Amino acid sequence: MQTQLPWAGEVANDATSIANAAVKLYQDEAAWRCASDLGQKNAQLLFEQHKNFIAFESRLTQVLTNLAVHRQDNFIGSMLNHHHHKSTKYMSQWIEAKNKS
Repeated sequence: MQTQLPWAGEVANDATSIANAAVKLYQDEAAWRCASDLGQKNAQLLFEQHKNFIAFESRLTQVLTNLAVHRQDNFIGSMLNHHHHKSTKYMSQWIEAKNKS
């Protein structure tokens, strides 16, 4: 995901550089605190819980209000549901036939 927010870590192209960056963060408490604070700040800006919750709640209410229409428009869900029930039906028929013999 690309954003305009400053990156909290380091970018490296090989295993040695990645390891050195990890060691630097582990050994330098100031660098760790800076990266940690920046990462938390970025996470709060990117994932605003209240805003996302309101959008989720609105969508959920919309689907529940128009459930029949939603199910009718959800072709893949209907297809998966149909095949799930058919597979259960045929599995039970196979078990019955197996137990008869």
